[in-house]
Amino acid sequence: MTRPLIALGFLVFLGTALYLSFSFPKEAKVLPLLALIPGVLAAGGNLLLELKSSRSTQELMDESVDDGQKGRFYLIFLAALALPLFSWLFGITIGLPLFMFIYLRWVSGEGWGTVIFSTVLSWIILYLGFEVLMRSNFERGVLFDLILS
Repeated sequence: MTRPLIALGFLVFLGTALYLSFSFPKEAKVLPLLALIPGVLAAGGNLLLELKSSRSTQELMDESVDDGQKGRFYLIFLAALALPLFSWLFGITIGLPLFMFIYLRWVSGEGWGTVIFSTVLSWIILYLGFEVLMRSNFERGVLFDLILS
């Protein structure tokens, strides 16, 4: 039963990202749409295959797994739902580092040093990459000036 739930988590995550990308400006939505439309279709097909498949050996093995392992799968599923929710509520620049903090600390059980370093580094990369560099106007270069003038 966990495999269809994981497939559903991917479908919800990609579907939410696709829905949110329609609100982007025209120039910014092309690349997400090119990646997310096939991703949603593939995730939907994967979910259908997982639901149609009969009881496989993997599912029989899942039944013998203790509740701790199953709880971890459900936690990962909830994490897949939390990322688009945090991104929608707080914005990408705050939502993604917040998600990384929660995921690294409580789902994967990393130490505090790794969690704090990764969270701060992800925020710096997001802020510098998207808030600063994407708003900068760079020089076009000599060849573009020769061709376009």
